[in-house]
Amino acid sequence: MKISTAILLFFLAPVCLTAQASATSAEIETTDVESVALNMDEVRRAIGYPLDAANKGIQGQVVIRILVDTTGSVKDYKVLEEVHPILLKAVVAKVDLIKFSPAMVKGKLIPFW
Repeated sequence: MKISTAILLFFLAPVCLTAQASATSAEIETTDVESVALNMDEVRRAIGYPLDAANKGIQGQVVIRILVDTTGSVKDYKVLEEVHPILLKAVVAKVDLIKFSPAMVKGKLIPFW
């Protein structure tokens, strides 16, 4: 069994923008097949580094938890951490672009947070 969760951290800074999955002990699903974000490079490019943030020297991370449906699409999200509204707005505006491979339990596709 694999542990699967859809928590993504977006680090927004002038030099780089990365996203990574991160597991926490709260509300973790036990799955047979782990879900994977399929198009993070494309989403990172779409988010970019907001010009307003760059001009004001704002950088940091936005952490969101994503509800992924059985088709691998984003159904809902919760903001877990933000450093500035400009960065949050940039991530939230593009969160629906993220596509996942769906998680499975005993051969059945499942939605998960």
